[in-house]
Amino acid sequence: MKWVSEKEGRKSQAAPDITAVSEKAWLVIDTVEKVAQECKKSVAQVALRWLLQKEIVSSVIIGAKTVQQLEDNMGAASEWELTPEQMERLDEVSMFDVPYPYEMVWRLNKNRQK
Repeated sequence: MKWVSEKEGRKSQAAPDITAVSEKAWLVIDTVEKVAQECKKSVAQVALRWLLQKEIVSSVIIGAKTVQQLEDNMGAASEWELTPEQMERLDEVSMFDVPYPYEMVWRLNKNRQK
């Protein structure tokens, strides 16, 4: 993606600049952190639990360097759940913008009958 980031005019829906952390990413991190405080769990546990509760996610892969990290990650599968409201908040803040070409197709076809 360096080719895109070298020249400002090259950024577009088809070739976004993904080298910088977006404001949206910080909002997701902040929301996960707030939910973790509400649940009295770690940020990693909330992030993993969020995925475990999603029907569409078939598997969650964890990465731990230490036994302490592994034990913390395993705490996401213990006997607790995020509330529907917490799930909704996390889903809403993490929703991606529809990427090209889908955004264009949906925009151009929004007035078509179903």
